[in-house]
Amino acid sequence: SGPLYGTFFLQASRPADGKTTLSHKELCQCFDVGLTGVVKLGKAVLGDKTTVDARTPALAALHPKNGDSLEDAAARAAAAAR
Repeated sequence: SGPLYGTFFLQASRPADGKTTLSHKELCQCFDVGLTGVVKLGKAVLGDKTTVDARTPALAALHPKNGDSLEDAAARAAAAAR
């Protein structure tokens, strides 16, 4: 699992390079890039019973909806991951 976590965080950090703050939308972009890296490395797809099964719906739910707060989106993402 170490290489998968490492890949997620290394890839997720790329869109944030040089920034000191991130908007809600930018944070989602970082996490989307991280998930893409995990999928590419592990070759997992939804239904394989991997972290991709939790991360994919969580990240979809994290995206802003109707100007909601990051806190609301994070709660929605946690519920989706479960």
